[in-house]
Amino acid sequence: YDIEPSVKWHKVGNTRPHGTIGFVERLRLIGRIRSVLKGVGRPTIICFHHGILSRFYLAALNLGLRLVCSERNSLTLYQHIRQSKWSVGFLMLGLTDKITVQFPGYVPDYPFWLRGRIKVIPNPVSMPQRQARPDMAGKDGRFKLVTVGRLCAQKNQKALIDAFSAISSR
Repeated sequence: YDIEPSVKWHKVGNTRPHGTIGFVERLRLIGRIRSVLKGVGRPTIICFHHGILSRFYLAALNLGLRLVCSERNSLTLYQHIRQSKWSVGFLMLGLTDKITVQFPGYVPDYPFWLRGRIKVIPNPVSMPQRQARPDMAGKDGRFKLVTVGRLCAQKNQKALIDAFSAISSR
């Protein structure tokens, strides 16, 4: 999507997304974020995922800003990965003004003490003009399957490939 012209984007990160970041670079990043926050009035900070929440919290400390954490995953994700949800970042959700999630079904997975600050904001997905018909073969008698997602452990595209491999001869 195009960024609205009135939105000013401040790129403060110097490392590769989802890559490792050392302690000194983490402190520098917090400083760069704080410099931006001091220069843009009184914005509401929207932090995407609690994993980086501590950086934004420290950068905004004593600036009187609103802090929202937008959680993009179901907490059931933690049943399938090695990382524990009970991290410092997760506990820091209690210091935010609001938490946003994508589906109402995500809310009960949060501890009771966080639920009052949760707001459901679904992804803006337009309704398609045609619905998929997975039960109907195409004109050539074959079925088509499509998956969309980045190639990473979280999206688990391998499970879809393995499942397709198991049924493809049928």
